[in-house]
Amino acid sequence: MRRILAAVAVGSVVFTTVLGSAANLTVGSRRLGAGASLVASCDTDGVRTTFSTGFDTTQGYTVTGVTVSGINAAACAGTSIEVRLTDGSNVSVGAGGPVAVTGVSVAIPIAGTVPATAVARTHVVIS
Repeated sequence: MRRILAAVAVGSVVFTTVLGSAANLTVGSRRLGAGASLVASCDTDGVRTTFSTGFDTTQGYTVTGVTVSGINAAACAGTSIEVRLTDGSNVSVGAGGPVAVTGVSVAIPIAGTVPATAVARTHVVIS
């Protein structure tokens, strides 16, 4: 019985410590962490994306790259950009980057073979 009470007491202390630590997480625009926060973007009016395609004899048309344009180059100087392609269920089917933002338009190669028919959404992150 003593061992059970001791285990419950230790478990409560550990739980309280972990919960207290998680409550103090800070989320910012240059760090990855758990939490929710509104993060200001260096590009406030959005960007445009276009696909570069290829042809694979077994997969058909594939996405080989994504060009992101309309970037606020002055505000986003010194940042990098990456792209994630997802299907209709928001499951990742391909990705590219990070690539340095060097102007108003950046071409990002996509790794692997991504069938064009699998791509439903394009996610762009500038960080």
